[in-house]
Amino acid sequence: MNAGVYEQLGPYAVGLEPFDLEQMSAAIEAALSGERRDGSGDATARRDLLRGKSTARWLEAVFPK
Repeated sequence: MNAGVYEQLGPYAVGLEPFDLEQMSAAIEAALSGERRDGSGDATARRDLLRGKSTARWLEAVFPK
C-alpha cells in the first residue's frame, strides 16, 4: 500500500521502482546535480495541486474506519 502521492502528483513525479538500486541512485544523483528529468515539473505547480487537498481526507482514504 502506498500513500497515494504518486497518483496525485503524476504529471510532476518521476516514477521509480523502490527496489531498483541503480535506478534510485541515478535519480538521486540527477536530483542532487540539478538535472531535470521528465515529469519533474515546477515546484509551484506541485504546491498548487496539493494545496487543495485535505489531510483529513487523506487519512480517511489511507485508514478507512
